[in-house]
Amino acid sequence: MIIKRISLFFTLLTIYNIATSQITKGNWLVGGNGSFSSAKYNSTAAASYKQTNVQISSSIGYFAIDKLAIGLKPSYTYAKSDIGTSGYALNTYSIGPFVRYYFLEAEKRLNILTEASYQHTISKVTDNPSTSYNGFSVLAGPVIYFNPTVGLEFTVGYNTFRYGGESTSSNTILVGLGLQIHLERAR
Repeated sequence: MIIKRISLFFTLLTIYNIATSQITKGNWLVGGNGSFSSAKYNSTAAASYKQTNVQISSSIGYFAIDKLAIGLKPSYTYAKSDIGTSGYALNTYSIGPFVRYYFLEAEKRLNILTEASYQHTISKVTDNPSTSYNGFSVLAGPVIYFNPTVGLEFTVGYNTFRYGGESTSSNTILVGLGLQIHLERAR
């Protein structure tokens, strides 16, 4: 029993010590996330309302220098709303560049990141012309590495969009959870 515990302790210690990230020049960053939400509102004063959202986003980047990655973030969102006997569907496509910086050294199992990104978005609502708008986001937070290539991110950020040709804008506080894979360059 004691041998099993000692073996487990040394195995965990070894994993902890080798779990460093690949945030050095020439490596790649690949990640993404998906989300689903569904809500139903019932009211005696108005028609019932149901909304379903599905979002898939990804990112691919390259470490131009140690701790600094640049890349692209494409995403797709589908939203469907049913209001009483009518409704609509919304398809949204976004793409844009991002810049990401890690503050601590690559050998750390825990690191702090910050990211800024720009997104150009095109949305199409059922039976309506498509609209486009531009947005800017900033986020920051810790990343915990499970092993040398996989990290779990916890982020908080701010997002602002300005709709094309209008003075209307949307400002949002973001809280996120993401998974990133750091691919080491071939030697």
